[in-house]
Amino acid sequence: MQSVGGRLLLTLDAVMEFPSGAPAFAYNGMIGVAPTLRVKQGDAILLTLHNRLPPTNFTPNAVNVHFHGLDVSPNTAQDEVVTTLANPGQTIHYALEIPATQQPGLYWYHTHSHGEAYWQATSGMSGAILVEPATHHASDFAAIPQNILILRDVQDHPNIIGVPWYARKGTVALEMAAARQHGITQYHPADPDDVDSGGPCSAERYMHVTIEGTHDGVLQSAPGQRQLLRVLNASGGRIFDLAVDGERLGLVGIDGYPLNAYPGTPSVVWVDHFVLPPGGRAEFLVTGQGKEAYLRSRCYNSGPVGDRDPALILARLVPVARLRTSAGSSVAAESTEPPSGDPITVQAPAVQRLVTFSEDAAGYYINHQSFDMKSMKPMFVVRSGTMERWVIENDTDEVHAFHIHQVHFVVDDVNGRPLTLRYWQDTAIVPPQRHIGRNTIPGRITALIDFRSPLIKGTFPFHCHMLDHEDGGMMALVKVI
Repeated sequence: MQSVGGRLLLTLDAVMEFPSGAPAFAYNGMIGVAPTLRVKQGDAILLTLHNRLPPTNFTPNAVNVHFHGLDVSPNTAQDEVVTTLANPGQTIHYALEIPATQQPGLYWYHTHSHGEAYWQATSGMSGAILVEPATHHASDFAAIPQNILILRDVQDHPNIIGVPWYARKGTVALEMAAARQHGITQYHPADPDDVDSGGPCSAERYMHVTIEGTHDGVLQSAPGQRQLLRVLNASGGRIFDLAVDGERLGLVGIDGYPLNAYPGTPSVVWVDHFVLPPGGRAEFLVTGQGKEAYLRSRCYNSGPVGDRDPALILARLVPVARLRTSAGSSVAAESTEPPSGDPITVQAPAVQRLVTFSEDAAGYYINHQSFDMKSMKPMFVVRSGTMERWVIENDTDEVHAFHIHQVHFVVDDVNGRPLTLRYWQDTAIVPPQRHIGRNTIPGRITALIDFRSPLIKGTFPFHCHMLDHEDGGMMALVKVI
């Protein structure tokens, strides 16, 4: 869908798919469809969300929408996700005002009902948002063929009982009672996909990856011609390590922001591969080789008790004579410069904070607290107009994915090692703890978080974007005043 006259009007229904019983978006009567939204800087998204899901004993079936990565207000009718919920039979009206200063790039929307986020994400309730420059110019990639690819990790046989118990703690008692009526007595106390003796590269269990944006898994590739792939990791918890056979990826944007929005970072950085956390986006150039190649995800080791993220082929790049560009011409991509971000400088942090991710047999925690919908007390109160340094530690044997709503940040170092490539992002992997002799050292990243936008005042979450962990309690609130 394309905005018209500065507005994009959209109606989505939350419905139940049959016969699986899984929740899904419906658009124009088509079940399982979430349109890509193409808007310009300064536009408005007017979204009406009807919850047509039935009430059940297994889950509340509440829904809402999070506009992931957009620099928009966290208040009601825009991007408030904690208390804004449509229960079955209810409707939410969103009036989202995209700033004129929004960096051009790939963002996305997805449901964010705490306690149901993982179930709804693995049922495909998400879609892409592409923010384009308000005024097109030669550096917009208008002369480059483009594809938006959406990666999801879904259950082989969708079933709320198949969701890890800690991702549905609020309804386990109800589920057990209802299941007993159907003769179900066995419950798995842990995620069946957690790494075991099979190792991180062994086949994933009970889940499979889907990719939206190709034609039956095929992407066309003209010899010598560059094209832009915009890749969204819309999975509930899978990590993708992206690579293309025989060539390097020309990174131009991460999490919606062009690379050169960070001062001193070039507009294109060529890499052999790129690790994309759940919730993250990567925009990169690939060049046709004149022979068939594959867009792959390499095996990723998420830690001794992490989920399996085995290698797989995402798409085939098949040679063709020439690709049509987004402008409808056949101008060579080499004649077009990457889009430029508006540079966002950093300033000295006003405050340093410690954020600790931990877990045990009962659930997941931030600073040893499990998120409580009844309390709603912010963990931190932040002064608008400042930047802060957050040290995010991981006291577990699996990776986590730190995400904060409304704002972006820059990772300074990982496990104490300064990064040479810096860019703005909204989701970052936090490595697992290390065991050295008798000592255990937390995994750690240091991030400079930008709270300077005057639009960002209010209360909003930060959490692990492995959504089963978030549902299990690994979420907290920050209040900007």
